[in-house]
Amino acid sequence: MKYILISLVVLLNCSVQLLAQNNVEDYLKNGNAKYNLEDYEGSLQDYREAIESDTNNAEAYVGRGLTKYKLTNYVAAIQEFNKAIKINPKIASFYYCRGLAMKKLKDNSGAIQDFNKAIEIDPSLAWAFYDRCVAKSNLEDYRGAIQDLNKAIKIDSNFAEAYINRGGVKIVLTDYRGAIQDLNKAITINPNIAIKMAHVWIGANLVNLDVWQHMIALNNFAINSRLKNN
Repeated sequence: MKYILISLVVLLNCSVQLLAQNNVEDYLKNGNAKYNLEDYEGSLQDYREAIESDTNNAEAYVGRGLTKYKLTNYVAAIQEFNKAIKINPKIASFYYCRGLAMKKLKDNSGAIQDFNKAIEIDPSLAWAFYDRCVAKSNLEDYRGAIQDLNKAIKIDSNFAEAYINRGGVKIVLTDYRGAIQDLNKAITINPNIAIKMAHVWIGANLVNLDVWQHMIALNNFAINSRLKNN
């Protein structure tokens, strides 16, 4: 009788835990779906419910952190990422996300440290190299930025944004020929990306007249290509 009673208690505890886990997964799915639909207030509510059901669920803290990041509450986002990292310090994307928030707060040195950790855990994370490049550029470490973009492109040879940024850094370093080659490559990968390129670089007073005119021509080509494809 005692054995049966103990078994029933164990079974009941297992059932409660399973139900709680199912609830957490449901809240996470709903939170992720609302996040993707830009319903950030709704996603915050679902992530909160997930955390209340399981205070050790790192994914829920990251989801809430990303939502707060989208709401430009970067300090609060970092706090959420801190909790996720404390629960599981071996996930590269957790450090990467925190690095993004630090970069938004202009803590470029702190961001670089987090991107370093993300890359240490997962050396194939091309976006970590890309965003570390941005942080290094903000600190005027342009040579280091080029090295990071070289690595990002080595990982993903179709990384159009990396070619754009490398072209931009080369403009700063007055390597105009190299800049044009990178920007041409970006357009080859994705003609529409030239529109983004135009906003970022053509408006900057960093180029001589020849490069300026060439970049405008590239932008016009991209716009025409886009119109033909639509």
